[in-house]
Formats: sequence, structure tokens, C-alpha cells
Amino acid sequence: MEHRRAKLSFEGRRLLIERIRFSGWPVARAAVAQGVSRATAHKWLRRYDEEG
Repeated sequence: MEHRRAKLSFEGRRLLIERIRFSGWPVARAAVAQGVSRATAHKWLRRYDEEG
């Protein structure tokens, strides 16, 4: 469930993970492309790795 101020929708998070894990983008580049910080990108990567 998303809150109103969420920077990334479900699709945005999916795209972020795909770019980093499957397309080989550096975290910093993917974060800029999605309009989030590197810390936020790392947070979603960690969640993806832990929970899928």
C-alpha cells in the first residue's frame, strides 16, 4: 500500500530494481532516473533482496 507522498509507485520501484539488478545500471544512475536519492534506491534494493 502506498501513501500519498510516496516518491515511487509500485511500477516505479519495479523499474528501479529491473534497471539495477537486470540491466546493470549503477544505483546512482537509476536513482536519478527515478527521481529519488541513492539511499532510497538502496532501501528498495534491500527490501527486494529480503522480500522479493
